[in-house]
Amino acid sequence: MLRVNEFKVGYDNKVVVKDFSMHVKKGEVVTIIGPNGSGKSTVLKAIGRLLKPMDGTVYLDGKSIWNMKGKEIAKEMACLSQHNFAPEDMSVKKLIGFGRNPHKNWLEGLNKEDESIVEWAIEKTNLKHIEDKGMMNISGGERQRAWIAMALAQKPKILLLDEPTTYLDINNQIEILDLVKELNEKLQLTVIMVLHDLNQAAKYSDRVLVIKDGNIKGVGKPENILNEKLIKDVYKVEMNILRNQFGEKLVFIPKQICN
Repeated sequence: MLRVNEFKVGYDNKVVVKDFSMHVKKGEVVTIIGPNGSGKSTVLKAIGRLLKPMDGTVYLDGKSIWNMKGKEIAKEMACLSQHNFAPEDMSVKKLIGFGRNPHKNWLEGLNKEDESIVEWAIEKTNLKHIEDKGMMNISGGERQRAWIAMALAQKPKILLLDEPTTYLDINNQIEILDLVKELNEKLQLTVIMVLHDLNQAAKYSDRVLVIKDGNIKGVGKPENILNEKLIKDVYKVEMNILRNQFGEKLVFIPKQICN
């Protein structure tokens, strides 16, 4: 469905990520993990066409995204960054309505079909009870759900999430990731996200891609590749890894930092 071909990505003349390739199948949840500064968010921006690569490209259903119009891409792929802002007086429902913009002409209002899709997105993210509240009058977890609802209103095939649990407490982190997994399973929504927490990456991902210093260190099912050696090499931390009786459902417990 989506293929990244030999990316070289950076800012100005500084290369951040090099020789980066990946393939994501329809309906997969793929999580990019790695230390701070390893290039995770840079890769996601380039996949979402927010940053042009120095070399390489992204193919969406066999077509280079750089040969596609912005609206055409927005109908296929939605991207949420770490930091999203809305006017203080904007209601939750109004924000979600902006997700229909890729399907509208300039200054064209929402029609009945658009309003129906907005209602659908509100229901899917359990926001009906606060749809008329201002974005600044709801909790951090509710705001994040509102942004995800806006992305859903685009009716994309692929959802890109850059650290969707940043600044949220553990309760809201679980709520957001449970929602993402539910949308993935019920809608066959393909998800590519960046996470820091190894336990969350292992629990919610079909595959993880480990990156360090702009280079891929491993790709595969969490239970197959997230071992003590890889984690020590990438994070410089010795880790106890617990597994259930089937060898799945990993739990990571740090032991000590390595020099």
